[in-house]
Amino acid sequence: MLHAPELMISCTSVRVPIARAHSESLNLEFEEDITPEEAREILRTAEGVKVVDDPLNGLYPMPLDATAKYDVLAGRIRQDISRNDKKGLDMFISGDQLLRGAALNAVEIAEHLVKRGLV
Repeated sequence: MLHAPELMISCTSVRVPIARAHSESLNLEFEEDITPEEAREILRTAEGVKVVDDPLNGLYPMPLDATAKYDVLAGRIRQDISRNDKKGLDMFISGDQLLRGAALNAVEIAEHLVKRGLV
């Protein structure tokens, strides 16, 4: 389309009209190499995150599926092909903006600080 085969672009296109949950397409850069498989394993153990990542079977984060749930859905995890190294990932996340928002995040951060004896 651009007649520039050396141009590497990483993109995600989504059209989902939904009232309650929202989604984000993330482009992440790391100091060390990381694979999508490593990211999935890390996210599977993260509190408040559910990995939904099987595009071949139509399973990936959808705002409708995230509605009325506390966990943020993470998926479509893939290597960032706009880079020449393995330090970038792309992913798509969906979360209920009423249940998983700034207020809940502030409470959970405070709970972790108390648990660690920092406050």
